[in-house]
Amino acid sequence: ELYSKYGFVLGIQRKWQPSIEQLNAALTVDKNGFDYANVGWAYHNSGRLAQRRKLDAEAKANFENAKIALEKAVELNPDNLAALFNLGLTLTDLQ
Repeated sequence: ELYSKYGFVLGIQRKWQPSIEQLNAALTVDKNGFDYANVGWAYHNSGRLAQRRKLDAEAKANFENAKIALEKAVELNPDNLAALFNLGLTLTDLQ
């Protein structure tokens, strides 16, 4: 739970890479829809940052990782509106 909360707080602070690391650590302990949704959110935002910096390969990799995590979050909890919303944004960014 500590990894999950710390990763989320890092994301709120827009420290995307450390956020991703902590949220992935949380998933090694307990694979749940909540943490998959959060790591997908962090990957998506990291991809957006890379996109703004014209780092296209990094952005695409982050969007792909976001897609995988968010699809897993939706699979585990189809009613997770935040995961569905972020998945839609990610799929749009992937075109």
